Amino acid sequence: MPVDSPQIPPDLVELVIEELGDSSKDLSTCCLVCHEWLSLARNHITISPRDIPGFLDTLRSPTTTLFSTVRHLQIIVWTSEPERQTHLPLLQMLPQFTRLRSLLLWCSFPSGIPAIPWLTELDLSGAFGSYASFASFMSDLPALRSLVLDRVRWDDSPKIPLVFPSLELETLSLDFGKEPWIENITGL
Repeated sequence: MPVDSPQIPPDLVELVIEELGDSSKDLSTCCLVCHEWLSLARNHITISPRDIPGFLDTLRSPTTTLFSTVRHLQIIVWTSEPERQTHLPLLQMLPQFTRLRSLLLWCSFPSGIPAIPWLTELDLSGAFGSYASFASFMSDLPALRSLVLDRVRWDDSPKIPLVFPSLELETLSLDFGKEPWIENITGL
């Protein structure tokens, strides 16, 4: 007769997985424990450049459940070489992540990043092609409550005062380093 093993409360499992944070190895191990842990660990995905092609294949699979389960996504790509910009197709797929609430993007940003109106937390670091591209992306985030701008920059530097899109933020963290355009921004 099989003996029932004690059940770990889902809230406790979620706390453990939250503490693992960015450790892909540990999160992968959690995914192997059981189906319940798999779905919880999938909520915390960090993608590095070498992982992107395989991750895109997973997303394109007809059996993927990631679009409806991932709540926290990190995309970190530190390169300006065009042939290594493997994250661009992934940025276009962001609106398909219907449960996504928290997004960390440390990369270069093309113009025309699709809107993610349900996003509540955003951490950005990298370069936009223009201030207009940055402002357009930010104005498509009406649910945003927490924003981190870490050395965000754009290629053009208008001399007129720059108007920041209206957001109802609860938390704002700014690190502009030595970016000269900070003196021209208004509306924060």
